Amino acid sequence: MGYSEIALDGHPLSKHFSVYTTNTAFARSLLREPLVNYLSHHPGQSLEIDPLWFALGSRNNLEPEDLPNRLKQLEIVRTLLSL
Repeated sequence: MGYSEIALDGHPLSKHFSVYTTNTAFARSLLREPLVNYLSHHPGQSLEIDPLWFALGSRNNLEPEDLPNRLKQLEIVRTLLSL
């Protein structure tokens, strides 16, 4: 799909995350505190960001009773994005 991995050598996210992008400048602009801090404390989550949308994933399957907490997590991440 044209995605390339950004090297995160020494970056706090490098232990748990990989970053793939078609736009390196856009991706690096998002790797700022407090988003990095949030993701570092939630290594079981994945975040996919496009200029028009974002998605937050988890290692666990979504259960109906988990939906309110997942929506709260989405709102937290939305406030941390510098878009």
